[in-house]
Amino acid sequence: MVKFDVKKYFLLFTIYSVVGWILEVLLAVVCLHKFVNRGFLIGPYLPIYGFGCILIVLLLDKYKDKPVLIVLLSILICSTLEYFTSFLLEVAFNTRWWDYSNVFANINGRICLSTTLLFGMLGALIIYIVNPFFVKLLDKLSNKWVNTIFVIFICIFSLDTILSLTSILSIRNSFDGKIKDTTEEVSKRAIRFIKDIILNIKELVL
Repeated sequence: MVKFDVKKYFLLFTIYSVVGWILEVLLAVVCLHKFVNRGFLIGPYLPIYGFGCILIVLLLDKYKDKPVLIVLLSILICSTLEYFTSFLLEVAFNTRWWDYSNVFANINGRICLSTTLLFGMLGALIIYIVNPFFVKLLDKLSNKWVNTIFVIFICIFSLDTILSLTSILSIRNSFDGKIKDTTEEVSKRAIRFIKDIILNIKELVL
């Protein structure tokens, strides 16, 4: 486990967010045969994966000698995070970014058995293999590089969050609130909204 350092943990959070986005996009390509920008933000990262992985690292690293417990607690942590993230996003934006209503053994369409089991396996993978690997990579970076990368990604995340929130709040009333996965439509509308802003700025400047 990396010694607690806000900057390094943020970089780990960023890495896991990007990896999570890649996994989700690949899954969409395999299942839907097309690219779908999964997630709340516009950029190629999914913060829910970042938060989930960091929680696993912070809370479960001390149980390394108990692999079964690692798996069970990973299931509990990630399922709880996924359920309440789904609930809060729906309340805030009147839509869902995922829906398991048609999947076997689901709870309110927010979590399902197959993903919870996957969370358990991924949690063990993170604790025993993935996180130690990324920690070693970060430890090789000088403080100067850590600080530089930290500032760059903080700026990117902040700008993306502002743009994404603004765009999604502007179109939230156009969704009917039905229980369905509206990820693709949200992404399309948000990008269209931002393009309109850019065009308006260009017209004002030019």
